[in-house]
Amino acid sequence: MGHHPGIMMRPKIFLSVVVLSGPLPIGAQIVLTGTSYLQDFANLSTGLPTGWSVRKDASATSLGSAQEFTPAAVSWTDTIGAFKNLASATGMTGGESTVAQGISVDRALGIRQGGTFGGDPGAAFAININTTGLTLISLSIDIMMLSVQARSTDWTIDYGLGMSPASFAPLGTYPDPGIFGTVTFAAGGASLGNMDNQSDVWIRIVALEATSGSGSRDTMAIDNVHLVYSPVPEIATCGLLTGLAAFAWMAVHRGRRPRRICSQ
Repeated sequence: MGHHPGIMMRPKIFLSVVVLSGPLPIGAQIVLTGTSYLQDFANLSTGLPTGWSVRKDASATSLGSAQEFTPAAVSWTDTIGAFKNLASATGMTGGESTVAQGISVDRALGIRQGGTFGGDPGAAFAININTTGLTLISLSIDIMMLSVQARSTDWTIDYGLGMSPASFAPLGTYPDPGIFGTVTFAAGGASLGNMDNQSDVWIRIVALEATSGSGSRDTMAIDNVHLVYSPVPEIATCGLLTGLAAFAWMAVHRGRRPRRICSQ
């Protein structure tokens, strides 16, 4: 097709659209929003939640190495050493069948330490969070004994700061209770203060010491990890207009003294 003289033809612009299949990548850290975070592991059959990792070779100076997680549900009495998707103890008595455990929608992230598998010591559940702009108020974790065996493990709840912490501060412990059921660990107030307004916080439930006794190892798990927090209070700052700003103020306002300025 021709065109009339004097009429400028606009070049055609072709846009290409790339369609991505599948979900977009999800970051490995949780950026906290709102005023609370609750992880109940209800979707554990699809894999670990964002921000969570399971680790071996953890120590007082190392996060340990992240491990692959098999999300298929198994029973409390499964003897294979591994991190596991288990039925939560909530509402259970300990005598439920394998079938009943398998169909339970209330899940927990657990482990059975093992000689070949390892994790004795050094097994850890870890969560990585960003608390920028926030003050932590409370932390609670349901820690569950699901299969009582002859060996005993004492677990430590601690935290470290930075992308790869080389030191950790203890929040408390979960000593082996020796009976089926749940103990709710809770911390708050000053014990959480160092985690406020940080770009990288790691909270762990970790076996820092080897099991005591002999024979088989327990199966334990965690559930209902609950963080409550609030925005960091803004600090009011006040000062006088100075220098050229003060001179300009007096010029405009006929020699009156500079006003005091504040920001909240």
